[in-house]
Amino acid sequence: QVADYIICDDQSNDGKEIIDLSQFDASVFNGQSSTDFAVTYHETQSDADTGHGALPSTFESGSQELFARIENTASASRTIVCYNTTKFNVVIDQALTAHQPLDLYLCDDASNDGKEFFDLASQKSAILKAQTGKVTFHASQLDADSGNLPLDENFENQSLSQEIFVRVENLVNATCYDTTSFYIEVRFQPIIDIVKTWYLCPGEDLQLYVNSIHDEYLWSNGKTDSEITINKAGSYSVTVYNVLEGRSKCGVTETIQVLDTEIPKSVAIIETDWTVNNNSIEVYVDGMESYLFSIDGDVYQSSNVFNNLEAGDYTVYVKNERDCLLYSEDVYLLNYPKFFTPNNDGYNDYWKINFSEKELGIEVHIFDRYGKLITKLNASSEGWDGTFNGQLLATDDYWFVVNRPSKNKTHKGHFTLKR
Repeated sequence: QVADYIICDDQSNDGKEIIDLSQFDASVFNGQSSTDFAVTYHETQSDADTGHGALPSTFESGSQELFARIENTASASRTIVCYNTTKFNVVIDQALTAHQPLDLYLCDDASNDGKEFFDLASQKSAILKAQTGKVTFHASQLDADSGNLPLDENFENQSLSQEIFVRVENLVNATCYDTTSFYIEVRFQPIIDIVKTWYLCPGEDLQLYVNSIHDEYLWSNGKTDSEITINKAGSYSVTVYNVLEGRSKCGVTETIQVLDTEIPKSVAIIETDWTVNNNSIEVYVDGMESYLFSIDGDVYQSSNVFNNLEAGDYTVYVKNERDCLLYSEDVYLLNYPKFFTPNNDGYNDYWKINFSEKELGIEVHIFDRYGKLITKLNASSEGWDGTFNGQLLATDDYWFVVNRPSKNKTHKGHFTLKR
């Protein structure tokens, strides 16, 4: 009896293989003398019985039944030939090709520990393509060749980049197998550095930006730079990506809230003036934030009081600690000349309240020492020229009253006319 001969097809998978039939001789003889007996092989029982159609020793066979004939060589020339036959099967099983799949990449979770679970089974369709076979995954080529120690298909990587070996075998013949491999790799999740709450200053644009450096950026408004400029409060998001060697990329998204800055309910400015250099400005803000104050727009202070000021024009600025300008107002600290000399020399020929032209509603009444009204001045007046009804007035002291409706203030004083 000859055992069935089961082999794997070559990669052509044409169902045929070249077989050396002499390899079965020892089984047919089974200890009988090759001198006394001869063995031939046939494709039918009839040919085996008649001894016709003997196959060559090297034979291209498909999966088929073959017949072996053994006969006594001494009886070959006689009428009665002593022989016997047996049969066996040649089985050519399908060879499988393990097609190489693409590498698998996963982005790490927030822990960024370099470990993730990979679905190895997702690679089977790419490995088999149209074939049918058993697919197993292994940690080494040796294990893939032997079929030992298959990996769990829900596999946690052991290193950031790890090669996985694949064995594809025939479902009925485990010796018909092929191997391939692919890599699994965990990509670290980008760590994004960005301020999550921003405040929009009144009437200004705001630039949102990512502090950390990444390969790609995608904002919720479609912009792809590391920074964007916005002019409305609301919710914005940015996704940053790190790309490795031009392949798949890992991204992380952060949401940013942009809030409108609170405007103060009111701002009150109290001025103390009418001195040369000991005037002051006090600023009072009705609001919930901490504020900084300035009277030149450059130097800010936390104190709301400015002392030892010269008479002149100032601009009061109020901003919050996030550098948002919330309020500004022009302020004029008034003073007046203590004398004037109307002699037409082009110097000190007119008397008026310094900076009164900045205060449109201002009114100035000038009196002589007896209380007689001499003249009235307003913001657009050039000043008093020292005359009354076209007549020059003598050197003397004169009194004035200043009404400031916009400030709800009145001030009195006197000065000297010199000739």
